[in-house]
Amino acid sequence: MKTKINKTVSVSEMVNILMTVSKQQFVFCVYNTEYRMNKTNNPYYGRVRKITYNRFILGFDYENRVNNNMYKEDIQGTFVSQKPSGRTHVSKCVTIDDKTGLTHYVNLEYFKENKLKTEILLDGEIITNGNLLNDIKTYKVKSYPNTNQPQEKKVEMITPKVENLTFLSMNNIRYTIEK
Repeated sequence: MKTKINKTVSVSEMVNILMTVSKQQFVFCVYNTEYRMNKTNNPYYGRVRKITYNRFILGFDYENRVNNNMYKEDIQGTFVSQKPSGRTHVSKCVTIDDKTGLTHYVNLEYFKENKLKTEILLDGEIITNGNLLNDIKTYKVKSYPNTNQPQEKKVEMITPKVENLTFLSMNNIRYTIEK
């Protein structure tokens, strides 16, 4: 059994590490983001965060993954992905925002069967009260299903900001990202 190495890195060091990823691999990742909510008449707005953790695929080729799924489902044609809105790829798994060129995002694939694990926090405390959680969820921004891919088994991707990562484990190294 290989020994795990623990490393604490800055956000910019994590960006550099992610930029070197050249092949597809499984990673375990934890990230902390603002909970996307409607602002109007929302007493919780700006007070809610979401911690998400799971196993993801890093360094995947989106077009190839979609085309492979289309082939498995016997769908004719070739899928060609579009440039991410407001972003540009700077490596296989990192994009940067077009406006400022300062915010880096990491491209992670997950499987719907392996549901993302999340914890919702209000004012820094994990919400365990079901009624409060349901009330908060009524203000959640509506999400829409992916309609660009023709196949039934979609390639599910998320792109959190690298600055929102708190932990990433890959290649027997456990990275804790300091803020």
